[in-house]
Amino acid sequence: MVTLTVNDPKPFVTWLKNRLMLDKIQGEDAAQAYGFTKDGKIVGAFVFSEYTGHDVHMYCVSENPKIFQRRYIKQMFDYCFTIMGVQRVSALCNESNIRSRKLISGVGFKQEGRLRRYFGTEDALVYGLLKEDMRLLHG
Repeated sequence: MVTLTVNDPKPFVTWLKNRLMLDKIQGEDAAQAYGFTKDGKIVGAFVFSEYTGHDVHMYCVSENPKIFQRRYIKQMFDYCFTIMGVQRVSALCNESNIRSRKLISGVGFKQEGRLRRYFGTEDALVYGLLKEDMRLLHG
């Protein structure tokens, strides 16, 4: 059974950074996380950082596809738009990560740009989601 943890972001931020091969997440000291464990092992995380009052950056990684169930995704965005009160959520995705791109687009994110060689030799695609475009909140 997958367990959700919301009150201890640090281990999930560290795990996510390692999985994404990132040295640092901007604003990670103040980052919030929804972490998922199975049998005591981290299997996924949604991390929110770089909160500006109007925008928050979201990172997500999963080793277990059950984390991307509709109810968990809806809960993550309810947190962003209702609790945090942001107008938009921003996300980056490796250009080659077709599964993530499909998931991001399926939720309602719009591709807004490209950061060339952001992931070393690979470009990052920049996505943004406005509350009114969030498909899971409206249907």
